[in-house]
Formats: sequence, structure tokens, C-alpha cells
Amino acid sequence: MAGNKGTALVLGTFDGVHIAHKALVKEASALGRGLTLTALTFDKVPGSVLGKDGKERQILTCSDKVELLKRAGVEEVVVLSFDDGLSSMPAEDFFERIVLGRCRAKLLAVGHDYRFGKGGRGDVALLEVLCKRAGVDLVVLDEMSIGGTRISSTEIRRRICAGEPEAATRMLGRVHFLKATATSGRIVPDPAIELPPAGVGFRTKFFTKLPVLEDFGCYDASFWVVDRSGGQELVIEPGSCVPSEGELYLLFGPRSGPV
Repeated sequence: MAGNKGTALVLGTFDGVHIAHKALVKEASALGRGLTLTALTFDKVPGSVLGKDGKERQILTCSDKVELLKRAGVEEVVVLSFDDGLSSMPAEDFFERIVLGRCRAKLLAVGHDYRFGKGGRGDVALLEVLCKRAGVDLVVLDEMSIGGTRISSTEIRRRICAGEPEAATRMLGRVHFLKATATSGRIVPDPAIELPPAGVGFRTKFFTKLPVLEDFGCYDASFWVVDRSGGQELVIEPGSCVPSEGELYLLFGPRSGPV
């Protein structure tokens, strides 16, 4: 994976790849020169397996998360399947087998609240002990906030569910988008992603490839979420020009008028 160099390894679920995540990547890149900048993450949010209320859905699909991590500067991304086996692995085993064994970490970068191992027993304090013992440098990013609100994937999901695109955008550092599939006149959102409230209209623009827009003001349609017997769908205002088939990204823009 990293040749003879070893890795500068950033650890996290990285859902949303928000501005605190990108700050962590930047810090690891600066301090880990000569090492392969690598992210270790999961294919899904742990709450989808552990059943934590309000943490079952994702901001991004796994493939989009990997792409955004690479755009943020990560050279390699290791994706672990978060399943019952991984969730029951003791913290020390995770460090030895995955961090040191598989990823060959020489420098480790985590957020201040990072947890790992069975029951989330592993924390920064344990990492300090394990890293010192293994001769691995440890970097811990302090909490980041905007307007007194802590930046976190959980908070961004909450803002999406509440229909607050402006707040989500500030914490993500870009305009948020929803991934969907257009097929036979229907637009079906990816079942893993978090959605805004049903029946509330939002301004949008359509893309067929992953967009990353830090500032955007040109919207050409509106969408809203509806609950069908076969699952949720996205409805686009009549008269809009929408791709009829294939992968689709809808920007989650400001609220539109009543629907």
C-alpha cells in the first residue's frame, strides 16, 4: 500500500467530508511529509449497524465520500466494511491489526472525540498510550465550530433533516447535494442518504457527475420529497428539464415556495 514509506493515516467515518475533516487531512499532510497520506474509513456510518438513533443514514454514499477525500488531498483511501465482526473488535486489536498491520501508520491523525474498538472503548487517551508504545506520532485536531455550533456529521445530518441547507453548507464548506437515480420517469434517492423533510420545496440544479461547489447561486428548478408505498421519491417541479435515466445529483439549495 505505502511501499517502504509508511503512511500518514487519518482516521474517521468522514461522513460529509466537512470542513473539520478537511482540516484534519491538511494537518496530516503538513506533518507527514514523505509518508503516503491515507484515510481509513468505513463503508457505512456505524449507527446503521449499531442502531444508534438519528445516526443510521449518511450524508454521502461511500463512493462519493472516497472521491471527496481524494479531492481534499488524500492519496489512498482504505474502506473497511463496518459489520458485526469489526464492531466487536477490541480497540487494541484494531490498532495492532488495522492501523499498524494493514495501514503501516507512522503518523496518526484523529479528531478530539474519535472513538474506536468494541463499544467505542478506544479514545484519544488510549491512542496516546498505543502510539507511544509503537513509536507512532499522534496528531489530535481540536473541536471546530461556526457561530457557537460544533461542526460534526451528526449536526449536519440534523440540519438536513430540518430543511436548513444554508447551515449544512456552512459546515460542509460546499453546497450539499442529494444522490439519486432517474429511471422510467421516477427519481429515487439513494436509500442510505439523509433526506430533507417531505413536502418542503428546495431550489436545485441537476448534475450527472459529482459536483463540488463552494459558492452557488444559480438554481433552475425546485424539488421536494414524497413518501410512496414503494419508498421515498424526489419530485421535480413541472416543466423542468431532468435527465430521464441514470445517476443524478440534486443540489440542496434554499427553500422555495409552498408545494
